[in-house]
Amino acid sequence: MLANLFTELDTSTDHIIAFPDTLISRSNFCEIFLSDFSFQNKAHPAFLIKDLFEEVVYKEFQDYHIIATDASKSHYFTSIAGISNLQSFVYRIHPINSIFTAEALAICQALDELSVTDKNLLLLTDSYSVLQALKCLTIKSTKVIHRLAGKILVRKNFHQKISLVWTPGHSLIQWNEKADLLAKTVTESHPY
Repeated sequence: MLANLFTELDTSTDHIIAFPDTLISRSNFCEIFLSDFSFQNKAHPAFLIKDLFEEVVYKEFQDYHIIATDASKSHYFTSIAGISNLQSFVYRIHPINSIFTAEALAICQALDELSVTDKNLLLLTDSYSVLQALKCLTIKSTKVIHRLAGKILVRKNFHQKISLVWTPGHSLIQWNEKADLLAKTVTESHPY
């Protein structure tokens, strides 16, 4: 029936952009971890979260390229930041952007600037809401989540696995702390 409709419209199916719902549900190249690891329990003291995180990275993600992202918002500025063991970035974005949008844009930018093609990727963020929105991707998801899903989908061409892991903020996890500090260098400066 759909093929007949395209014939009647004189349109080929080549002109249809695939909706990236295959990101999570039908593929194993991208995994999202929101509460799968013991370090993700915020009830633990910070020193224990840090130790448990390091143990999980050593056991589960030893050969992954690690990238951490964060965003920061003040009255005057909104910023995004990302860091890997190779390089980092920090950008000021328009202050009208919400912290949710900024956190999602930080991950998008990290995929563009900090990714490598010869290793699987471990992306760390303290934004539970962004990862939850990505995990529950629908046609009604926000544009920034669709953009993020599209960027992740592009990485499939490199035959990489991508693991997005929620990490509790301010829990002594050095990757998060560095990304947080980097993002705040922009938002804590005076506008004049």
